[in-house]
Amino acid sequence: MQPKVSLRTGAVTGIEFLARWRAEEGKWLTPASFIPTCEENGLMDQLTERVIDRAFEIAKSLGDGQDTPFFAINISAATLVDLTFPDRLQAKARKFDLSLDNFILEITEASILGDLRRNFEVLSRLRLKRITLAIDDFGTGHSTLTQLQHVPASELKLDRSYVSLALADHRSRAILESAVSLARKLGMRTVAEGVETKDIMNLTRDLGVDDLQGFLICPPISEKDYVDWRQDWTTDKKRFFAA
Repeated sequence: MQPKVSLRTGAVTGIEFLARWRAEEGKWLTPASFIPTCEENGLMDQLTERVIDRAFEIAKSLGDGQDTPFFAINISAATLVDLTFPDRLQAKARKFDLSLDNFILEITEASILGDLRRNFEVLSRLRLKRITLAIDDFGTGHSTLTQLQHVPASELKLDRSYVSLALADHRSRAILESAVSLARKLGMRTVAEGVETKDIMNLTRDLGVDDLQGFLICPPISEKDYVDWRQDWTTDKKRFFAA
């Protein structure tokens, strides 16, 4: 789990559920270590289902109806061609007595490049069920503007590859500025990924980015650690944000 916070107020606006794999020696492996293997062996559907089930369990335990954040889940390319997925997701939400209004599905640009017609049909069905869609790692795909034109998304996650370099590299800053401006014109919220320094945080805020996510605020943590972090954040955020 990794929270994201508002660049204006510091309020927690969302929690992204991240897949991790515990190796035999107890070490936690990042997605880069096991996602390719899952993809090669046709296991992405099973992994996605497991992440969704666990996300719903945690969301149920955290959602108290007061200041409940959005819960974000990453969806694979394999899931986007499954026309039964929207109905199955809704059934899971009902099982946990949760509203899909509080969930965001994050979709990478690369995952949409396959069967476009089928992908867009699945995405449209999800939107009809009132779930929020976000384009993840924006700026790394090959058909960025096409995705913005056709994908019914309302959130844009700006990739860390140019967010982190925006202060030192004028090209990265220009890409960041353009992406934020485009998102604003399209009525989309923006999230800066991979924010690790206060200078980058201040830059993204000055450019009009809505939310930030990164090690500066909080690294990926467990459910228990998130509860502790959330309690401490009320005080800690004063170091970053004006009251």
